[in-house]
Amino acid sequence: MSKDNSEPLVYRRAYELVLIICRFVKDLSPNYRNSIGLILQKEALNFIHSVYNIRASEDKKLAILKSTSSLYFMRTIVSLLLDLNAMKLETNVLINEHLEKSLSQLSAWQKNC
Repeated sequence: MSKDNSEPLVYRRAYELVLIICRFVKDLSPNYRNSIGLILQKEALNFIHSVYNIRASEDKKLAILKSTSSLYFMRTIVSLLLDLNAMKLETNVLINEHLEKSLSQLSAWQKNC
């Protein structure tokens, strides 16, 4: 993704989150990569898709709520991976920081609707 400053920050944050998750899933052990890892990766891709659809949506608050729900689902999966010892604490912190950044961007966007 280019560093185009005309795009809303939420788009950039969403892209960074997806990139981090895809890199993490690629390095997961096969036991988790082909199951919960794919679920996490698919949810991350669904999230970025839903973020890009917000602008065109007639009901922006509902679209933002859908994206927010996706973030919370990803957070749950990330917590599960940590509890299963499939993820390092540092990776968990990194992903959760990006989840939080995306969540705060969506919250700011929702306030402007």
